[in-house]
Amino acid sequence: MWDERFDDYMAYLKAERSLSLHTVEGYAADINAFLSSLNKQRKTVRPKDVLDHLGALSEQNLLPSSRCRKLSAIRGFFRYLHENKIVQSNPCDSIVPPKKRRPLPTVLSKEQVESLLALPDESTWKGSRDRAMLELLYGSGLRVTELVTLPVSSIDYERGILRVIGKGEKSRIVPIGEIALAAIEDYLPHRGAILGKQSCEDLFITKRKKRMTRQGFWKRIAAYGRAIGVPNLSPHKLRHSFATHLLGGGADLRTIQLLLGHSDISTTEIYTHVDRARLLKVYAEKHPRA
Repeated sequence: MWDERFDDYMAYLKAERSLSLHTVEGYAADINAFLSSLNKQRKTVRPKDVLDHLGALSEQNLLPSSRCRKLSAIRGFFRYLHENKIVQSNPCDSIVPPKKRRPLPTVLSKEQVESLLALPDESTWKGSRDRAMLELLYGSGLRVTELVTLPVSSIDYERGILRVIGKGEKSRIVPIGEIALAAIEDYLPHRGAILGKQSCEDLFITKRKKRMTRQGFWKRIAAYGRAIGVPNLSPHKLRHSFATHLLGGGADLRTIQLLLGHSDISTTEIYTHVDRARLLKVYAEKHPRA
């Protein structure tokens, strides 16, 4: 019974939900693992069966986030069966997902940021571009996709602001600091020399006169990170650093939420934990009675 229903559900995910092959394969693996733990002769699945499966995953030291993902896949399968009146109820409905422990973002110190921003050789067009990108990433807290897709027209030099198109095509206005603006203005002549007579709306380009890609910039920032002794440096760590340094400087959460483009302030609240952790560390290192 279950094999047939499983095949029907996979076909549904591909045809009607239009999910990617990678996502469908992930669901298939998670559901198959659960079905393999069942007695094939039994036609009903109880909440206890799902809990037993989650317990077995926990004993394998699987992270709560991974167990949540697997539970979500199983829940979706039985929701489909229930909606199509193949089973009387969804055995996952009464199960509370494992509590995920949200990891604190890692951030650079202000000294590390200064070292990073001083690395690009501004006498070259690549160095000038990289300096402008890094200054804008840290100075305005952009996501990497927002950064690489910026058009030249997004910058208002007179008012020192930038119009960003973020997640869900939502637009927001963020300020640009004087240093970032100066870095962009230094880069623009290099950009013009690369383009020549060719027109291009994208602010940050490659030697092929095309938009800088996310992957390309990840490689550039990772190389700079290694040069200052910060392995696995990513664009998002600079975004985290932007928010954490703002909070440490006295900015309120609501302001940081708006600057980052978070739809829910609970997402922004993680930075209070980062700042608290930093304060505790300073206390432990500096106070004579700690």
